Amino acid sequence: MINNKPASFLQEIPVRLLTPQQADFVKDYFGRSSYAMTRNARKVLCLSPTFSISEFVNALMLYSNQTAEIDQDEYSCLVDRYNDLSDIVNALIDNSFSEDNFNKRLCLLSALIHIKKEILINYFDYSALKFDLFGCLYEIIFGPFEQNLSYENQQLLRYRMNLSDLWPYEEYYVIKEHFQISANTLRHAEKYLEKRIDKIIQCFIILSPYFNIQNPPYQRGIQGVVFPPHITQHFISKITSILSL
Repeated sequence: MINNKPASFLQEIPVRLLTPQQADFVKDYFGRSSYAMTRNARKVLCLSPTFSISEFVNALMLYSNQTAEIDQDEYSCLVDRYNDLSDIVNALIDNSFSEDNFNKRLCLLSALIHIKKEILINYFDYSALKFDLFGCLYEIIFGPFEQNLSYENQQLLRYRMNLSDLWPYEEYYVIKEHFQISANTLRHAEKYLEKRIDKIIQCFIILSPYFNIQNPPYQRGIQGVVFPPHITQHFISKITSILSL
């Protein structure tokens, strides 16, 4: 079945109002979801294989009464993707606090860090519209993230990253002897872990309006802030530094 339904009913997506960081998040999210777009759909919209968000938005907005053929299912898929993108962008530029705004931001975060929404939502207090940033990040790093690491990297996470006091911090030579690896290999492995952890933390800026902390310094014992029992001050400082809280 062919569909030539005008796209004039679609509203413009204010991509230009996103911050550079927000735009990068949306581009990453949209890039992943656009892999499913068929070659025919891209051809109808005159899109290159590496099209940008703005190109997609403009192309679909201009798509009206085309003579080229596009399958009904393909067109519906494009419109769904357009609406999804619109929801994400509008949620990011909306400064109001609401469950709906949080849930849309959460969808974006969940997709970017590959963590189920069901895990993340456990740390959101809907009555107060506050998100437990430190508790959530601690569980993610020592939960789903750790579980997907190799045994060697799990040990590095526990004994070399200094993120939890459940495991003592070990010196280089102890780890080297235990795994029989060179110092160079160990350093590369640590940088790899550090980079992945930092990227996960960085993505949480998406939920920044809902963090349940107000003012620095973010130290243990500060009034009104509850930290996970075993989180280290190093981990707290890393989170606040990356997110510039």
